[in-house]
Amino acid sequence: MDYSYSVMYSQDERGVWTACVPELKNLASEGDTIEEAQKMIEEAIALYLECLEEDHMPIPDSSRGRRTLLGTVTVTVARNVA
Repeated sequence: MDYSYSVMYSQDERGVWTACVPELKNLASEGDTIEEAQKMIEEAIALYLECLEEDHMPIPDSSRGRRTLLGTVTVTVARNVA
């Protein structure tokens, strides 16, 4: 059976990419490139789902039909000058 989940990608200051799946208890993996991170998270998802099946646990609903948005906001924090 095929499952589809939303994946969030972010790059840290070292250039390493992290891929995170919020629907799977924030399952995460990393890679030196975004392509490597995608491959690693695909493998992690498959292993995670296989473990759930082996333990007779329910597999979380996939994200079909859902809409996930990721954005950036900028906030200004006022400093108290004494």
